[in-house]
Amino acid sequence: MTDPNDPDEENEEETEEYDEDSKRYVQLSIRPGISPFELKLKYTPMNVEDPKNFLLPIKLIGFGETEGLTRRIKAVGRKPRFFCDPTIVNFKTKVISKGQKPLPFHNDIQISNPDLKPIKWRIDKEVFEKSRVFQMNPTEGVLEANNSSTVRVTFNPLEPEEYVAKVPLYLDDEKDKPYLLIEFRGEGADAKIFFDRREVILPTVPLDIESRASFMVCHNGYENQALNYKIANEVGKLPIKLQFPDGNNLGVTKQKVKVEASFTFSSPLSFTTFIDFFDDEGNKFSIPISGTTDNSLFTSYGF
Repeated sequence: MTDPNDPDEENEEETEEYDEDSKRYVQLSIRPGISPFELKLKYTPMNVEDPKNFLLPIKLIGFGETEGLTRRIKAVGRKPRFFCDPTIVNFKTKVISKGQKPLPFHNDIQISNPDLKPIKWRIDKEVFEKSRVFQMNPTEGVLEANNSSTVRVTFNPLEPEEYVAKVPLYLDDEKDKPYLLIEFRGEGADAKIFFDRREVILPTVPLDIESRASFMVCHNGYENQALNYKIANEVGKLPIKLQFPDGNNLGVTKQKVKVEASFTFSSPLSFTTFIDFFDDEGNKFSIPISGTTDNSLFTSYGF
């Protein structure tokens, strides 16, 4: 950032003209008597053949352009020594696997050396050790001239929370100043059991006639889970039976199981209760179930 009144700037090229559509206007209010207001200007070059040279359009509302606020901006893109694509790796939300050997999630990073000589690279492994959930392989190496390679990054969340790690990457023998930062993001979520519907409604039937309905129990994140269930009995013991025609185990190769619910009763009854399913850690997942049996013509006319 330079002063336009500087005599060394007299021979500079005129300010580049920008299309009206490319301009952005931001209004800021600065209170008097406070510390100086800092503006951070970010430049992301797209190529090395497009240098920038323009006046930063800062104006005071009601006064227009003010000489003391005018600043010339100059920027030039330089050819990079090292490419990393992407520099932000976002795993998004991943389920914490329940099992003895949870499988981590992975993404690949492409690194390239556009230079005419080999380049040595390495990352700060201490960041991974502190995060405990991100890993990278390999973490260092030598990349030949005009060559590319693939680096694998893994994410294995431990808790249902958000994880962020910024890993410095160094070139050659540099130790103090990293060439770039690679950012890793991810969020863990607990494994869960869910259903293919909000509730189970058994058909209304006459007395001593069986009423039956089926639904699916699904899961996300379990390696091997046997379904345990309990029918809530706040209103007394209900004659509800559950059957699992395809077995009651969920796992990596079995994302859902079919459950058949039925009941038969010899007295008029109408109920709504819950079927509670439990995983091995005691977490409860419930679905409401309702049914009616009656010999009244108005109740069971559709039978």
